[in-house]
Amino acid sequence: MSEIFTCMMIDPYFCILAILQFVSWIGFGAATIWGIHKVLFDRKDECYE
Repeated sequence: MSEIFTCMMIDPYFCILAILQFVSWIGFGAATIWGIHKVLFDRKDECYE
C-alpha cells in the first residue's frame, strides 16, 4: 500500500494510468475466461443432447 502512495506523490497521472491498465487487464482476463467457459459448457450441453 505504501508503494502506491509513494508513486502518487511522485507522479499521480502515471499512477492513475497504471491502476486503470491493471483494472482493464483484470476485466479482459475475466471476460476471456467467462467466454471460453461459456463456449465449452454450451458445447458439452449439445453433446449430451
